[in-house]
Amino acid sequence: MKKFFTLLTAMLLSSMAFAQADNKFEFVDANGNVVPDGTTITVNTIAEGKMIVPLRIRNTSGQKNAVSMYETINAKPNGEWQTCAFDNCVILQETGYSAKSIVEGSYFKPIDTEWIPQEEGYATWEATLQIRVFNIVKKKVFNVETETPGDEIIGYGPTVKVKFEYSETSGISTTRTSGQNAVTYYNLNGMRTNAARHGLNIVKRQDGKVIVAQPTRGLYIINGKKVVMK
Repeated sequence: MKKFFTLLTAMLLSSMAFAQADNKFEFVDANGNVVPDGTTITVNTIAEGKMIVPLRIRNTSGQKNAVSMYETINAKPNGEWQTCAFDNCVILQETGYSAKSIVEGSYFKPIDTEWIPQEEGYATWEATLQIRVFNIVKKKVFNVETETPGDEIIGYGPTVKVKFEYSETSGISTTRTSGQNAVTYYNLNGMRTNAARHGLNIVKRQDGKVIVAQPTRGLYIINGKKVVMK
């Protein structure tokens, strides 16, 4: 009996080690750097009403895989959660999977995942994303072989936590243009303030240019023209 439990324990440890090592996919940031498993990233800018997760997914196996992303969003305070991971778009109302897809070995695309908060629905919360690999089911229909994602999880990819910080000043950092940062804020009466406030702000940059900015919308007015700054 003791040998049986020893063998069972060894098998469990072996299967756990295999699952941890089976990283056929990886997250990559906007600068091309691989994001290590368990990393927490912070998203604190909003543009066109969205807070976008700035990550891409790369298939490192070189082989075709059935894959989905498990998304823990139980703490979502308001608004909608939308993901287009692996070329399939879905709006999740609660924790669950993105649509399953079969991707080629050369797959390398943005996850296009975003929190669309209610206007002025200021909050700080975390979502967790994990890539999961599934079996591929092959069938023949009228002598034509088809492949569909199965329901058996055969591998676990990396996990990343996304910390969203949505406040009155979210988006102010996006006023950067050609490396110049906004340094002084005024209200519409010309009175200087310590920081950007909700609504329109007059922002004087280090290079002397003046911008009228509305930080909660990602919308800015420069020389009388409305533009979205990125």
